Amino acid sequence: MFLVICYYSPDARRRAQIAKILLDYGQAIQTGVFEIQIAANDAEELLSRLGDVLDKEKDSLRVYRLCRTCLAGTRLYGKAEITGQETVFVV
Repeated sequence: MFLVICYYSPDARRRAQIAKILLDYGQAIQTGVFEIQIAANDAEELLSRLGDVLDKEKDSLRVYRLCRTCLAGTRLYGKAEITGQETVFVV
């Protein structure tokens, strides 16, 4: 599945923690915005890890799941690219 995750925290330390977790799964495309290609079971793990860090009273996290049709219809302008993870085979 393809996710776009946006977050904000007024606390710099939590922002850094959130970004570090998200970098384990995907790529930053702007400050506070990540694109992630991920398997469903890994997505649950990611959301659990983020839930452990978030302050639910102060922070904001949005997760947008894009289906293949929606992803194919995405319009990009300028230097924008949809990020992807390379397929790696270990032999």
